[in-house]
Amino acid sequence: MNLPHRIAPALRAAPILGLLALLAAAPAARAVVVSGRVLGESGAAVPNVNLDFVDGTGTSIPLIGDTTDILGYYSIDVPVGTYDIYYKAPAGSGWAHRIMRGVIISTNVTRPDVILPYGYIVDGFVRDALGAPIFDVDLDFHDCATGEQWPTLSDNTDALGYYAVVVPAGTWNI
Repeated sequence: MNLPHRIAPALRAAPILGLLALLAAAPAARAVVVSGRVLGESGAAVPNVNLDFVDGTGTSIPLIGDTTDILGYYSIDVPVGTYDIYYKAPAGSGWAHRIMRGVIISTNVTRPDVILPYGYIVDGFVRDALGAPIFDVDLDFHDCATGEQWPTLSDNTDALGYYAVVVPAGTWNI
């Protein structure tokens, strides 16, 4: 009479094994080559810019070779889809980040040059009314002239309430 108890674990595992087999048999998303160049406002190539392709769910797609070379060029295999492309300037480079929103990738494409503007460090502390630091405040910078939110990555305050971001010259609402 213990037979049903011995079969039950196997029956419970069957749907999971079936799902795994289905996933293994599913075709991989079709990838295309996206290439281009990143330049600074001066016209010089910007090496070591990290490109992130973020889909509509906010997920950054893991990619290989998604950094510009010494001449500012990149060539990346990307699954077909619509993405926000984050061009992340290297830390300490003096350039500000850029984001190109809603870019449709459906075939091999060479994107227009992306120009990174000169950047200026804006830093400070966020404290409460008693002067205590406030941790993990997310700072957003909006251009006063256009209302556009500028991409400031890693812009949350640390345990001391400190933040430091790079933005181009302008007047900003924070």
